[in-house]
Amino acid sequence: MSHPHSPQRCLHFDFHTPPKVGPVGAGFDRQAFVATLQNAAVEAVNVFARCNVGFAYYPTQIGVPHPGLEGDLLGGMVEACGEIGVKVYAYFNVRLDHEHAFRHREWCRVAPDGRVERAEKPDHFFRDMCLNTGYADHLLGMIREVVERYPVDGIFLDCINAKPCIGSECRSAMLARGLDPACEKAQVTFAKETVAAFQKKVETLIGSIPERELSLVFNGVAYRDQPTHIEVETLPGGGWGYDALPWQLRYARTLGKRVVAMTGRFQEGWGDFGGLLPKASMAFDCQLATALGAAVSIGDHLHPLAGLEPAVYRRITEIYQELAELDPWVRGAKPMAEIAIVEPGLANYPQSYFPMEPLMGATRILSELKSQFDVVDGGDLCRYKVVILPDHTVLSEALKADLLKFIGQGGFVISSGSAGLEDGVFFQSQGALRSAGPEPCHPAYFTPHPPEADAMPVTIYEPGILLEGEGEHWAKIHQPHANYGFRDERHWHLYNPPVSATDRPALMEAGRCFHFSFPIFSGYYRHAGIAYRDLVERVLRKALPLPLVRGEHLPRSVQVMLTAQPGRTMVHLIAYQPESRGAKLIVEEGLHIPATRVTLRLTPEMQGTATIAGSGMPLKTCRSGDALEVEIPAFCGYQLLVIE
Repeated sequence: MSHPHSPQRCLHFDFHTPPKVGPVGAGFDRQAFVATLQNAAVEAVNVFARCNVGFAYYPTQIGVPHPGLEGDLLGGMVEACGEIGVKVYAYFNVRLDHEHAFRHREWCRVAPDGRVERAEKPDHFFRDMCLNTGYADHLLGMIREVVERYPVDGIFLDCINAKPCIGSECRSAMLARGLDPACEKAQVTFAKETVAAFQKKVETLIGSIPERELSLVFNGVAYRDQPTHIEVETLPGGGWGYDALPWQLRYARTLGKRVVAMTGRFQEGWGDFGGLLPKASMAFDCQLATALGAAVSIGDHLHPLAGLEPAVYRRITEIYQELAELDPWVRGAKPMAEIAIVEPGLANYPQSYFPMEPLMGATRILSELKSQFDVVDGGDLCRYKVVILPDHTVLSEALKADLLKFIGQGGFVISSGSAGLEDGVFFQSQGALRSAGPEPCHPAYFTPHPPEADAMPVTIYEPGILLEGEGEHWAKIHQPHANYGFRDERHWHLYNPPVSATDRPALMEAGRCFHFSFPIFSGYYRHAGIAYRDLVERVLRKALPLPLVRGEHLPRSVQVMLTAQPGRTMVHLIAYQPESRGAKLIVEEGLHIPATRVTLRLTPEMQGTATIAGSGMPLKTCRSGDALEVEIPAFCGYQLLVIE
C-alpha cells in the first residue's frame, strides 16, 4: 500500500477516559474546533474511535460506548474536519482494553508469568488482550463499522506490540505448530506471527472498502512492515529522551515511505493534562523533524469535559504558523547524506532488541561534527562515502558482500570494538585486522599517534579487543601501573595510573578501513569523552577531506542538516541545548548564535544565490575550488538557508 496523503503538520489526540468521567463531549465546541485547526494550519488529525480503557466515542453497535458519552463525538470531529479539508484518521487501541477484559475474561492475554494485569505506576495499570481469541474479530468488526460509517481518511492502530501469551488458545496453536509454549524464544516468535496475521486481516479489510484509499498505521510494528507510512513516536519527557528522535528518523527515512515525527506538548508523557512544554521545546522537536525530512505531529489530549485547551493551541499555533511559512522549501525536500551508520538489528525495529548505546553514541558524535548521515539496516551502501559499524555490529553474509562492494568502489569503513569481526578476523581484511582476544588491561588508556605536544593518556572506560594486524597506527594503547582484577588488602583497583605506551594500536588503518580497538561509540554515549569524538573527527577528515558541511565556527550543540529540492539546497541550522533542571532535561529557549559562517561542498544545485528562507535576505558567499562559504547573520534557535 502507498500513502495517499502528505500532510505536513498534524495533531494526535489522546483520549483515554475512565468510566466515571462525564458527561464526555459536553464541552466540544464544533465551531471553535474548526477555527482552532484552521488558525494553527493543521492538515491532519488522529481522532479517537476507541480508547485504551475499551470505550467507543460513537454510537457503536459492536463495542461499548463510554457511559458518559453525549452524542457522537467521533462523528462530530470527522464531519468538522471534512468541512475544512483536514485529513482525519480514526484511532483504535489494539492491545489495551479494561472494559472488555471485565466483560470477556477469556479474551485477556496471559503473560508468561501467569499475570493478566501489569502495573506501570501505583495509580496506573493495564490489561492486555489476546489476538488469538474472539477479541480479534470483535476489533475487526469495530474497524469495519467506523470506516463504513464515517468518511475517515485512515486508521491509526496503537499498542500493537508482539507480546507473548500463554493462554489456552496460544498454547494450543503453538503446540499445533510444533513450538514449545515454555520456550521464551518460541513465545516471541509466535507472538510476532500473531501480530503479522492480524495486520494482514486489517490490511485486507481496509483494501476491501470500495473507492476509498485509506492510510494505515500499526504503532508498534516494525518500520519496514508499515503499509502506508511510518509514525515515529518520541516524546522527550515521556521516557524517550532527546537521543531517540535523531537516529529513529534517520533510519525511518531510508525505507522509502512517508515519515511523521510524533512529539507531545506534555511536560511528562501521555496523560499529563496539566503539562505544557515551553514553546522552544516543542519548536525544537518540530524543526529537527523538518530538517530530517519528516512531517510533524504534536500529541495532545482533548479534554473530555472541556474540549481543546486554549493555552495549548496558542503555543501550537505559533509553532505551526512559523513552519507553514517554510512550506515552499520543506515539502518534497529530500535529506542529503554521505555517511551511513549500519545496524542490521533495525530491520525488525521496534519489535527487535539490540545494543542501542553504540547507535546513539555514533549519532551524537556525527551530529556534533555536522556530518550528514543516515542510519540503515543494510542494503545499497554505495550511495555513501563512509560506512560506520559501531561497537558490536554483527554482519550477515549479504551485508559482508555489500560492504566489500562498497569498499571496492572507493568507500571507507570505520568500525570499533567487536564490530565486523568473525572468528577474530575483520570481515574483509584477510588478517590485516584481527583480534587476539579481549583487551587484557582494565583500565587501559590511549594517546594519538604520532603523539601531540600536549597529549595525555585518555581513559578507555569500556574494554574492547586486543587489536593486531598490519597497518598504520593512529592511536596507541597505554597500559596501567598494574592490572588488578581482584581485591586484596595490599592493592587498590581504582587508583591505577597509566605508565607506559605499548606497541598495540587503539586505532588502526588498514586499506580503506579504520578500526578502534575499544567500543568508542557506546563509550561516548556513556561518558561523553571529548577525546573520543576528536579521534573520530580525525578519521573522518582523512576519509572525507571536503564533507557536505563543515562548521568549525559553530558550537558543537548546533546541528546542521541539508535537504534538497530540484534546483536548490536547504541548510537547516538548529541551535537548542537540552539542559538539566534537577532530575529533568528541558529546553526552555533557543541558543543565540552570533554572525558566523558555514562551508559547503559545491553541488550543481549550489551555483546561484544564497538567501534566508521566508525573508529572502541575501547572504554573502565565497567560492574556493569545490567549497562554498556562506556567511550567516546572527540567529536564535533555528535558521533555514536556501541556496538556489
